[in-house]
Amino acid sequence: MNLRRSLVLGLAVLALVSASAVAQEIEVPLTAPAAAPADTTLTIGTRVVPPFAFRDNTGEWAGLSIELWRDIAARLGLTYRFEEASLAELVDGTASGRFDAAVAALTVTEERERMLDFTHPFFSTGLAIATAPSEGSVWATLSGLVTWQAMLVVAFVVLALVVVGLLLWATERHRNAEYFGGPPLDGIAGGVWLSLAMLVTTQYADQSPRSLAGRFVSTLWVIASIFLFTVFTGIVTSALTVQQIDGRVRGVSDLPNLRVGTLQGSTSAAWLVEERIVAAPFDTAEAGMTAIEDGAIDAFVYDAPVLKHLALTEFAGRVVVLGGTFAPQDYAIALPENSPLREAINRELLAIKQSDIWAQRVFQYIGDR
Repeated sequence: MNLRRSLVLGLAVLALVSASAVAQEIEVPLTAPAAAPADTTLTIGTRVVPPFAFRDNTGEWAGLSIELWRDIAARLGLTYRFEEASLAELVDGTASGRFDAAVAALTVTEERERMLDFTHPFFSTGLAIATAPSEGSVWATLSGLVTWQAMLVVAFVVLALVVVGLLLWATERHRNAEYFGGPPLDGIAGGVWLSLAMLVTTQYADQSPRSLAGRFVSTLWVIASIFLFTVFTGIVTSALTVQQIDGRVRGVSDLPNLRVGTLQGSTSAAWLVEERIVAAPFDTAEAGMTAIEDGAIDAFVYDAPVLKHLALTEFAGRVVVLGGTFAPQDYAIALPENSPLREAINRELLAIKQSDIWAQRVFQYIGDR
């Protein structure tokens, strides 16, 4: 009996020991594995696009996007190195795995989303228009009025004043001798003066015609003066508008009639194609701004913060950026598809965006946000 009880007790102990061993073998660790091995040096693609990424006086990379990546990498314990590339190389290189991430001012688009994975956006902006500042001088304004259309109207008005003056003198010199009498030149001069007064005021002057023929001529001239005044006003307004467009672009609606430039392969280039606006391609935003300064193009369309930064630094006083933005877009960090870094980077990116240091950096680099 004791032997049987001992045998049962031994089997029970053996079962408990085996169950404990199995449980230890299948236990799941509580901590998640690292996003990247600690000894791996990541290759981060970037390009010069101030104020988001540029080289400072020491040759080191700086900018809003660069500072953001450094904070994220420090939080995750990542080792990395920057490699400069063009915009097309950033997209293709990240998609192929040449770059572990692309950090600059890369816009999230549907086409790029098919090739890449993007983090949460870290900056929202839009496109803007850079152009040459308006001259604004009196001479520039007056020179805009000297057109052949305006000169033709002026010549016709002068001729009409003389003709109407002669007709008034011929019809009124007998019935209105106190005004049109005397030497013929004095009478004709009075008729021209009367016709000028009617042209300017579009009504009878202080000296009304007395003869039936004189009243008929005066009535026709008053009606014609209204028409001439309207035509001349339209020509002057058109000339001033053309002069204004030549010196300063007013907005998006002017772009189809102007010489436009943009960055080759950018979202601004794609937007211009969609809007059927012909644009000259440039390799860099600086090259486009220089073309404006040289008069080669009238407007350069690109990302608003980049244009504003250049207009306040390298091209201060020589190129201006129109107020307002259009075609909203978001900047994000690009990653290869199914990158194990994405979730970890997103967590740290959201935490950094909510911090005071991020707001200070945005103000430092962008100024108006």
